[in-house]
Amino acid sequence: MRVGQRARRRVLAALSVAAAALSPATPADAAARLAQTPPEPEAPAEGAITHGKPGKPENHVREALKHARSAAGGAKQGNASTIAEQARLAQTHVAAALREEPHDPHLKAASQSLSEAIAKAHDRPGEAREAAWEAADHLKAASQGQ
Repeated sequence: MRVGQRARRRVLAALSVAAAALSPATPADAAARLAQTPPEPEAPAEGAITHGKPGKPENHVREALKHARSAAGGAKQGNASTIAEQARLAQTHVAAALREEPHDPHLKAASQSLSEAIAKAHDRPGEAREAAWEAADHLKAASQGQ
């Protein structure tokens, strides 16, 4: 028998022992495991800012910040379509975050800056870049809860 085959057999034997240890002893044990449900997540306190918190399925502020920075980077390269596309993606996430937290001044300002970046993307990419960076600054402040 070759050395590679011996090592493979040892690994397979170890895996089968581990699988046997993890599997339930009886069908009743398996049913009991399946019946266990994970605990419900705690609801945030009333009035608490929910964006920027870990554990959210999708963190709209973080995603918007990523796209706003990409829009500013596209402006640096002079690519108007990238500026407009990334700013629109960022604005979509800002709109979702505003639905969760409608009174956040940084999110409102970021939305206005992104609208400006989209409007100026093709004609004035330098100004679009400044607007995208301004939006990124507001989004960073919103994610930090300032």
